[in-house]
Amino acid sequence: NHSNFVLLQVITKGSNELLHVHTLKLHFPFQAHKLIPCSLHLTNNTDKHVAFRLSTEEGPTWWPEPFAKMPLGGIVPPRSTYTLIVTMRERPNLKKEQKFNLILQSSISGDKYIYTFEDQSACDLFFGDAKETGNTVHEVKLKAALSLQG
Repeated sequence: NHSNFVLLQVITKGSNELLHVHTLKLHFPFQAHKLIPCSLHLTNNTDKHVAFRLSTEEGPTWWPEPFAKMPLGGIVPPRSTYTLIVTMRERPNLKKEQKFNLILQSSISGDKYIYTFEDQSACDLFFGDAKETGNTVHEVKLKAALSLQG
């Protein structure tokens, strides 16, 4: 029996019931004409498979998209840590520091998705269905900064 409302929890600290997130601020030191990777560690301390989706927060439209691939999604197995590599696109120059807001959504995936999503549309469909059926979708807000070295 599903309720008609969506339970959406905004978590401001680095952990919730499903995933512990390390780090809450991603730092990308600028390098001209190079992809810039940064690691994000997602630890699942539950006995369930947890689905996640990382996306840029709605707001100012960045063109081109600053990240090489976004949104990113996957499954974190029970009692394990998943290392997600977030990659900033190549740029010829940077005049000043740029800041971005990201949102990490997570929800228990159930038995249908225990390994990974077939593709990004399957991940998007999972989170759309989770919200429609009243399953809890946790959100953690993250910050990202592309900065000049020095």
